[in-house]
Amino acid sequence: MAEKLETGVETLDRKLNGGLPKGSITVLEASPGSQGHLILHELTAARGTMWMSFARTEEAIKKTLAESPAPTGDCTVKYMSGETPIDDVGKFLAAVPPESNIILDPVDVLESETEPRNYRSFLNELQSHLLSHDSLAMLFGTHGESRPGLRDTTKYFADVVFELDTTYDKEDVENYLRVPKYRRGECPAGVIKLELKSNVSIDISRDIA
Repeated sequence: MAEKLETGVETLDRKLNGGLPKGSITVLEASPGSQGHLILHELTAARGTMWMSFARTEEAIKKTLAESPAPTGDCTVKYMSGETPIDDVGKFLAAVPPESNIILDPVDVLESETEPRNYRSFLNELQSHLLSHDSLAMLFGTHGESRPGLRDTTKYFADVVFELDTTYDKEDVENYLRVPKYRRGECPAGVIKLELKSNVSIDISRDIA
């Protein structure tokens, strides 16, 4: 079995038999209007994290982490504001120590602004870095009215795919996590109902997993 790194969400790690494989690329796909970012926040509490942002500034993300209701940890934030953000990522990878997290948020920008061949090369280089450093990467992608052209490429390269669906009715907001892909292990059976409030937990009130 692959060695695992915990996600920081204890109940989710149990569903994943210990966490995510070392050296893996994980895609977290969620609505831009959901609380999916709390999963990223708790990931930073598990170990040192390099958070590379392609949309929000360093100041904005640091403030969000400082005021997050979820547990957070040591996190270095870099705002990639250059014309070729995919090149900016490569410059910082070498500085990330072993057994760390790398968050790319949102990966939509890379999927939309990168030539397909260059994007595939980038994902291969990212995978090589993760494997040699026993680290993991979380690529946060949104699913809304539009879909970046290279999202299927991202999911193909990913070792793990998380798909978070958020539903609304007159009284409740409900979040359901699917894990349709887990390349180096067994996918959790069924759908996991999550509580995304002060922290991330599994809702067992109406367990459908």
